[in-house]
Amino acid sequence: MFAFGTVVWLMVALEGMREADGCAATASPTPITTTQGPAEPTVTTTTVAVVTTTTTVAPTTTTTTVAPAACASCTIGQITFTPMAGPGTEDATYSGPNTEASGCLSLTAICAGTNTGPVFMQFNTNQGGPSEPTGTDVTAVLNCVDGNWVYAPTGQESRIITEVNCVAA
Repeated sequence: MFAFGTVVWLMVALEGMREADGCAATASPTPITTTQGPAEPTVTTTTVAVVTTTTTVAPTTTTTTVAPAACASCTIGQITFTPMAGPGTEDATYSGPNTEASGCLSLTAICAGTNTGPVFMQFNTNQGGPSEPTGTDVTAVLNCVDGNWVYAPTGQESRIITEVNCVAA
């Protein structure tokens, strides 16, 4: 067994180790003093990333459909151009329709002139129209008015035209 003096000495040694945070190599009977000088300035560098985002927006196209004005809404199908039906008749034809500077439509009804006599244009089966002497074409300008083809000669009452036929004398 150990002698009493040895046990005391071990207890003192262990106490010294505990005071030095359990590190026997640094245990020392004299206290250790650490002196620090003035703190040196610390320089901190921060790097900031700048992110630029560009967003490209595709252009949009808007299509607007505008209903034609009443003077531009007429169609050829609104008029019957009566073909030749035997002796004394000629084919009714037309030229156009044309868009005038105003944006309105016009159409020219035509009865071809013959060498056999005068030609007479009739409207709507039995309404008189213009005539010309032998060999000259008969023409009538029809204008689109409020969705209807209208014959409006100067000095005469206008009328809606739905049929054109040609009579030859």
